[in-house]
Amino acid sequence: MFDPFITDNPLAKEIDVKKIAADFILVSHGHGDHVADVVEIAKRTGASLITSFEVGEWFEKKGCKECSGDEPWRRNAN
Repeated sequence: MFDPFITDNPLAKEIDVKKIAADFILVSHGHGDHVADVVEIAKRTGASLITSFEVGEWFEKKGCKECSGDEPWRRNAN
């Protein structure tokens, strides 16, 4: 899945976000019309998130797991 924006999207009103299956969710950036349903889908399905480092950290704070960013070396920089 790529940039899930379903719930508040009038073009996706026929789609039930609770029935979407996903193994991976790719997130291009953190604007609302790209991330609106990420947390709900990721937590329900256990999907891995693939996004930038900073956006991945933001999702981890929201309880998502398996977030990988484009700069994995920064995770071990401490």
